Amino acid sequence: MGHRNRPTTSLISYETANKIATTWNTGKYNTCVEAVSAAMGKEVKTRNAFAYRRAAEEILGIELKSLTGYGDRSIKIAHPERIMVDLPQKAFVVLATSDHHYTTRHHWDAHDIACKIADAIKPDMMLIGGDALNGDTISRYGRTGWEEQEPLADEYGATSHYTEELRAAARKPGKKLLLKWLIGNHDHRIEKYLSSQAPMMEGMPGTTLEELFPRWDFSWSMQIGDMIFKHRWHNGIHAAYNNVLRSGVNMYTGHLHRMHSVPYTDYRGTRWAYEGGTLAEPGTLPFEYLEHNPANWQTGFWVFTFEGDQIAAESIRVEDGRTMFRGKVYKA
Repeated sequence: MGHRNRPTTSLISYETANKIATTWNTGKYNTCVEAVSAAMGKEVKTRNAFAYRRAAEEILGIELKSLTGYGDRSIKIAHPERIMVDLPQKAFVVLATSDHHYTTRHHWDAHDIACKIADAIKPDMMLIGGDALNGDTISRYGRTGWEEQEPLADEYGATSHYTEELRAAARKPGKKLLLKWLIGNHDHRIEKYLSSQAPMMEGMPGTTLEELFPRWDFSWSMQIGDMIFKHRWHNGIHAAYNNVLRSGVNMYTGHLHRMHSVPYTDYRGTRWAYEGGTLAEPGTLPFEYLEHNPANWQTGFWVFTFEGDQIAAESIRVEDGRTMFRGKVYKA
């Protein structure tokens, strides 16, 4: 009689919902599947476990907090989604490099040239477009045969060293230098690996990108005026076209290691998409997965100058350890 007015569902009973909630809150279980299986006294498949959890919440009028962080309604944002950069009255210069994949096994000529040009122009901002770190050993992709894999500590050491070289080259005493880093899928491997394989380390020192590279501001995207910068969006040969078409603004992305620009004109005028290239070189240790096949990648980087509503984009292609920029030849 006491249960007559309690909410019911065809999926589970009120008593089962109570069991699930009680078991869930014991703190003994790490996943939804484990907790629901224990409550029901049998092995429950993942899809059914989440359905039973939702049913229990509906019947009891409560929220069962996520045990793993996955699917939690109270979302915690680990990094800023977008950084907004206010433009000053004068020209504002950004030197944008991307997809460095730094390693102790190789030294990139394009990195040296980026440092020399940064020293020559002293930009207002140094931008890392993502994937400065490689994270080979913590990739979700398996090892290619018996290929040599660089220890993560070595990769981190190389990335720290070379990103500091970029900062030092661009720095001018008495002038403010902004240091921005768009999170790439390779950069994210460290936090992703720790959060999935060692979740108990959450909050420990040195487990976030901000702590590993404290000089840099991290975000998933950045906006300067009418231009969005982010590591990746669309894929494929028409990625840049789709980026500029669907974003409605000028856009810069990395990820695909291609270096080119694509315009799109409509009733609002013309806007551009820029793909950031790579500082790395195909055929080297980080890219053995290519199996010695040709890759439509270009080595280089960009310099953007913002003044008013104007954007000047200068592509700096590096071939055979050299490039020409503003009438001067730079060599690695």
